[in-house]
Amino acid sequence: MNLKKFKFVNVDVLIGEKTTLTGNITTESAIKIDGIMQGNITTTSEVIISETASVEGDVIGSALIVSGKLKGNVTVTNQLVIKENGVLEGDIKTGALVIEEGGIFIGSNHSVKKEPSSEENIVAETPDTGM
Repeated sequence: MNLKKFKFVNVDVLIGEKTTLTGNITTESAIKIDGIMQGNITTTSEVIISETASVEGDVIGSALIVSGKLKGNVTVTNQLVIKENGVLEGDIKTGALVIEEGGIFIGSNHSVKKEPSSEENIVAETPDTGM
């Protein structure tokens, strides 16, 4: 996943800075957490944990940016980014891991090889016509 593209994700689920949530979230939408959450997050889309956020629970999604604090195990199929102020404590499985200078990761990392989609297979098998 291109990090620049990730910055402009349409967020359908927002947990505000002055909100505390206890419980699990399951959705197909992108999620941004600005507040405090205790519970697991499961989505087929992106998860953004902002600088003001503190999350305790497991995260499953397509991509994840951690700018705040996350304590829990993570499984993302694409890219996991720990920003300069981000702290992630837990075991992770991800397609790609980026840790900015100052970012903290405590745990173990297991790379997940992403299977190419059928569209990627078609493109790879199409001969180059030089046009």
